[in-house]
Amino acid sequence: MPFNLNPFNRIERKLDNILRGQQYIMATQTELAEQLTEIKSNLTEAFGELSAKITALEEALANAGQTTPEVDAALADVKTIATTLKDIVP
Repeated sequence: MPFNLNPFNRIERKLDNILRGQQYIMATQTELAEQLTEIKSNLTEAFGELSAKITALEEALANAGQTTPEVDAALADVKTIATTLKDIVP
């Protein structure tokens, strides 16, 4: 009975397909990493702008004098949301 190399050829073809798929997956991973880096940059920039606005608001409220409990609560809520956004991007 002669030795049949055909199963080895099929395995080799399957391995080639796997390697081609791996190259595609790695390219996709690279693209995803670039997109995530861009999103992080945008979030960081937005948080910086938001922090500056909150600081300006705090200063304006302090200069205006006594604030109501409702204003104090609203400012606390805004600060909480800003902190939550900051914590999204470690």
